[in-house]
Amino acid sequence: KMINGANFSTTNGYCMSRAGSVVGISCSVQCSVVTTGGTVDCELRKNGAVVLAVQETINATGDWNFYATQARGTDTFNAGDVLTFSMTFGTFVGTLHDTCTLAELQFDT
Repeated sequence: KMINGANFSTTNGYCMSRAGSVVGISCSVQCSVVTTGGTVDCELRKNGAVVLAVQETINATGDWNFYATQARGTDTFNAGDVLTFSMTFGTFVGTLHDTCTLAELQFDT
């Protein structure tokens, strides 16, 4: 799916220039249609595998903001690893748009 205006894949994303840790993720979306309220997961992936996700139950139209944090060292990355974002619909059925995601990173050096 396209997030932040980019079509991410396991090899097309943000290539890390140095080692560090993933310490947070935030997601903002606009919901214009709710057919069935339910869960949506905003995920940060490293080389295709989910390393940190935040889940929100969306049950109304409007702006939705959600985030998650974790301790440094919980999920690490090395120089050359590719970080990407994805959004997965659980039980939510509707229309989301204008998705903005942000990863909070701490670098080792």
